[in-house]
Amino acid sequence: MKLISIRKMKKRINVPANVKMGRICAIWLFCIALQAVSIPILAQSAKITLRLKNVTVEEVLTSIENQTEYRFLYNKDIVDVSRIVSISVKNELMTLVLDKLFKGEGVSYTIEKRQIVLNKVSSQQQDNKVTGKVVDESGETLPGVTVMIEGVTQGTITGIDGNYQLQVPEGSTLKFTSIGYTTYTQKITRPMTLNVTMKEDSKQLDEVVVVGYGTQKKINLTGAVSTIDVEKELDSRPLTNLSMALSGMSAGVQTLQLSGKPNSDMATIRIRGVGTLNNSNPLVLVDGMELSFNDINPNDVASISILKDAASCAIYGNRGANGVIMITTKEGKKGKTSVNYSGKFSLNKPSNLIQLVSNSADYFELMNESARNIGQSDIFSQNTINEWREAEKNPNELTESGYPNYVAYPNTDWYKELFQNKIMSEHTISVVGASDNVNYNFSGSFLDNPGLVQNTGLRKYYIRSNITVKVKDWLQIGNRSHGYHTDQDRNEVDAFTGGIHGQKLPPDIYPEYDGKLGLPEAVEEDPTSSNPLHLLASSGGSFKYEQLNTSMFADATILKDFVYHVEFDYMRYRHDADWLSKQIGRYSFRRGKLVEQPTTLENMSKAVYSEESKRWRFVQTLDWTRSFGKHDLGALVGYEAIRNWGFNTDMAKQGAADASLTDLSTYTELSNITGTTWENTSRSFFGRLTYAYKSRYLFEVNARYDGSSRFAPESRWGFFPSFSGGWRVSEESFMQGSPFDNLKIRLSWGKLGNNSIGDYEWQATYSGSNYIFGDKLTSGLAQTVIANQKLRWESVTQTNIGLDFAILNNRLVGEFDIYNKVTDGILYRPGVYATMGNKTPARQNYAEVTNKGVEFTLNWNDRVDEWSYSFSGNFSYNKNLVSKFKGALKKRLGV
Repeated sequence: MKLISIRKMKKRINVPANVKMGRICAIWLFCIALQAVSIPILAQSAKITLRLKNVTVEEVLTSIENQTEYRFLYNKDIVDVSRIVSISVKNELMTLVLDKLFKGEGVSYTIEKRQIVLNKVSSQQQDNKVTGKVVDESGETLPGVTVMIEGVTQGTITGIDGNYQLQVPEGSTLKFTSIGYTTYTQKITRPMTLNVTMKEDSKQLDEVVVVGYGTQKKINLTGAVSTIDVEKELDSRPLTNLSMALSGMSAGVQTLQLSGKPNSDMATIRIRGVGTLNNSNPLVLVDGMELSFNDINPNDVASISILKDAASCAIYGNRGANGVIMITTKEGKKGKTSVNYSGKFSLNKPSNLIQLVSNSADYFELMNESARNIGQSDIFSQNTINEWREAEKNPNELTESGYPNYVAYPNTDWYKELFQNKIMSEHTISVVGASDNVNYNFSGSFLDNPGLVQNTGLRKYYIRSNITVKVKDWLQIGNRSHGYHTDQDRNEVDAFTGGIHGQKLPPDIYPEYDGKLGLPEAVEEDPTSSNPLHLLASSGGSFKYEQLNTSMFADATILKDFVYHVEFDYMRYRHDADWLSKQIGRYSFRRGKLVEQPTTLENMSKAVYSEESKRWRFVQTLDWTRSFGKHDLGALVGYEAIRNWGFNTDMAKQGAADASLTDLSTYTELSNITGTTWENTSRSFFGRLTYAYKSRYLFEVNARYDGSSRFAPESRWGFFPSFSGGWRVSEESFMQGSPFDNLKIRLSWGKLGNNSIGDYEWQATYSGSNYIFGDKLTSGLAQTVIANQKLRWESVTQTNIGLDFAILNNRLVGEFDIYNKVTDGILYRPGVYATMGNKTPARQNYAEVTNKGVEFTLNWNDRVDEWSYSFSGNFSYNKNLVSKFKGALKKRLGV
């Protein structure tokens, strides 16, 4: 039974087609008659506003009816009202909207009174009705596939059974798209049934993740590894330090930025809690080289992999106990050489500042009230309070000292005076390109961060060069080099933010007037109260930092299945600092005189500090992969050697010859000189074995044998293994027809080590010490640290259970992990009796820390027409406990 759909007063009336022929003929005669009638003036003036996206034509017509007095009359078998369209108009004539809606569809409309009849018109270019079904490669139906006519916003989506139907103009091209599948197109020249088999997107199936000493397909991972596409996620953020970008990007990764001071704004990062009482920082590797986040230009980063469980970190042994963050930098892109510039400007301003009491009279009264509350007498007299109240009434009146009332009787808000809004800028130029044999990426950046407090700004310059050359089909060589130079102003802002100076900021100090710096004006005020501007101006200096890193490598394919990789890295770091005091006093504007005299020449001082450190790393690996039918095997063996060494020198002199002379030689008396050297080395052997059956059952074993000079020879070596497995349940035959596009269960266990202690702590060490010889104080050497040759590695064992899933054609993707991490034998210094004198106790293995937690990540990815969008969120819970300290933890009743 066919139905004719008629709209009237917002109600649809479905009239059977087998009604009396007279009624049908009457309707069609009425429609034909309407075609000869011109559009009434009322229709010409009707205006509507629509903002509809991916809706049916029928829904558009309903929206027009809701905004006008018109009702539509049409036959569904003749006019396709199920077609998907998007339309956006504002206050536009209804007739123009209808013209747009049916353009190229062969539909005409006639208007009579308040009825609009839709009909089909003949045309040489007829629309072709295309129907069909969309399935995947296994024959399973695919609902939700977008079917669009290329070049226009008309289309539909497949139903739950994978079927679709669409009117397509002759010669147009249909495009089928779905997340996780490659796009399919087909030109339409006639009415047809078009059944489509969508192929999985190999780019997504073959998506690789950077892991220890190589890469793996993400779909075959058995460890807890999260990835961040930096170019996609962070390109629009004005970052001064890459560590700030990790906040909220991965479950189980906590970031805390403790300072906004330029060059001190690196966030503290913890992966799955605090794992030790020593250094809990994760290992940060940039293209395999161990660096810190301060060494990295955020503009050079392409992707980040975060290894969280012991299974994925075990191949790094003693260095991976706190997790590993692997950063990959950008490489060249095949095509013509491109020169790119990017510039970022941002307004930096302080946030969440505490509101200080800035009215001095109110401050005096509050201080008096606090004194009375603890049984003491008032601090400020009523006469002092009254003087400030009277001065407030006429702030510009001159006092006897010749200064205005607002200067002589100040009401200072110190946070407004100290912090200033500043413009930060960053500029980057890169040259990128690649050919069949050469891949290159050269970049340079300049960062100007003036800081929020005066004389704290920095200027940082980055350079990077990544180049790879294919010498033969079986051999490629390359070099990655990068470095930076930093110039930073220096003052005593740290003393203000972290000491007593920041706690004593009364409002009765005027910051600065006519080149003079103020001090407390109330006679009862503590004279040691701070003027932060005086603190910042009374000393000066600079910091300079330089670092150069270079890595040379080669990859050789041997006997088809073997790849030999050899690499040598070298790093040189240099830090120079100088500090000097200045002659600046403090002035009382109320009394009109200099009260606190400038530092005398005899007490002026200057200090210089120099530090240099170097590191080299040599690594070689042999990687083998082979597929035997349904079996995939992989193996990797490697050797790594690392050496770190350096020195520092710290010197200070006192007694300036002249305040304008700042060379160290112009100071007369040596007040301090110290210097130290250090060195540590390590050697490691490591390996990995992977096996997959039908890409369904996954197994992996990692192991590392580490030796470190930080331990005595008899306990220098440690063995750190891990085991992990995965089951891709979605690949089982009994899961066919399930809603899961991917369902994988992961299980892992591993053991790691930690050597985050000093370089010589197993030995008894000596340092300078003064002693009495005769009646004189004499300099000498003394044993100050007790030896412990039985020190052993901290050990970290971790168990992880994970679940990965994807549904709705990979639109909704999630990960869930639960873990238990135990760090045993933590190296810590116990307390000793005072009878030991100045001896520092030896470290011992006697503490334990546990971390138990869960992590959950959910991502939604979808596409509307040519636009793609995504949402992501993550949740983590971690219980961190010192479970053993000087023995097992004992809980007392009621505690």
